[in-house]
Amino acid sequence: MDSHLDALARAVATGVSRRQALGWFGAGLLGLVGLGKARADGSTNCDTFCQNVGTAGSPERAACLDACKQCNAGKNSGTPCLKDGKVVCCKDGRTCCNGTCCPPGQPCCGNKTCCPHGHTCLNGVCCNKSRVCGGAAGTVATCCPDGSTCVNGRCTCPNNRQTCTAADGTATCCPAGSVCVEGVCCRAAQTCVSATGQTVCCPEGTSCVNGRCTCPSGTQACTGANGTMTCCPTGTQCIKGTCCKTSQICGASTTSPVCCPDGTTCVQGRCTCPTGTQTCGGGTTGAAVTCCQSPAICVNNTCCPRTCQVFSSTTAGTLVTCCAPGQTCVNGACCDNTSVCGGGTTGRPTRCCPAGTVCNHTTGLCA
Repeated sequence: MDSHLDALARAVATGVSRRQALGWFGAGLLGLVGLGKARADGSTNCDTFCQNVGTAGSPERAACLDACKQCNAGKNSGTPCLKDGKVVCCKDGRTCCNGTCCPPGQPCCGNKTCCPHGHTCLNGVCCNKSRVCGGAAGTVATCCPDGSTCVNGRCTCPNNRQTCTAADGTATCCPAGSVCVEGVCCRAAQTCVSATGQTVCCPEGTSCVNGRCTCPSGTQACTGANGTMTCCPTGTQCIKGTCCKTSQICGASTTSPVCCPDGTTCVQGRCTCPTGTQTCGGGTTGAAVTCCQSPAICVNNTCCPRTCQVFSSTTAGTLVTCCAPGQTCVNGACCDNTSVCGGGTTGRPTRCCPAGTVCNHTTGLCA
């Protein structure tokens, strides 16, 4: 930041207008926080700003470029702001925030929302300025929870309740009878101290036995990928961190069983979909099993509603690709619907207009 301020001072000293210098400085600052493309300054920058809207030459891309350039034009230019392919122009000191223009004095927080007046963005959360605590002399600023007060740079809860600060800096006043364990309020009866002295919060329904969270008799402890523990009830078994009904457990080997999704059955060690649907995924692919409903077919472990088939001279076989939403198969290739041309009453063969051209639907020609 200091280098940018020095550059601003040098620019003014060399005769560059203050307005120009501030414009350069603002562009550089926006680049630092990842908003550089939202300060498009000409056709080249607008090309970058709109590069993910539609495809080259498409009406969506053209509309984005036009709106971006109009926003940049004139003395009262603004900042183009994009959401869902639509451009809004943030003017008069407003800033772009996730497709919305934040009024002056309302900062954009986490690139998600505009904070209300009187609030600041702290650790990605809008916090009332009166509740900001700490932040001086190397301490971490915290947004104190409702009902607490800031004492000597620390949030203090009433009635000797414990202040619990999560990893993201969010503070909470733990209810009576609970303590803070790894940033989460835990009922005192659920705390468990291991042999190494580590304190953990056992999940509901478990108890601490010899320093370990233990499930009730007749249930099975199941730990998910995120470390969260649950107790699998009778009739279920823990499969890869999830409680699975015994009737849905399937696998060619007992050492690596899988849990078949509802509606499927285990046939010869593989989750199989019912008659009239196509089994997609599973087996040795490691992908989750889904059941494709006609007319969709399975392509690369995904149910695809729109497919495109073309003969490959390399493999001497037919290659099947899955067209994305908004695309149609034309002559063996997926084509944006807006670029499909010809056919119908035009009397011309259907084709896909190349990038940079537009279809004349009357003549059926790309131009």
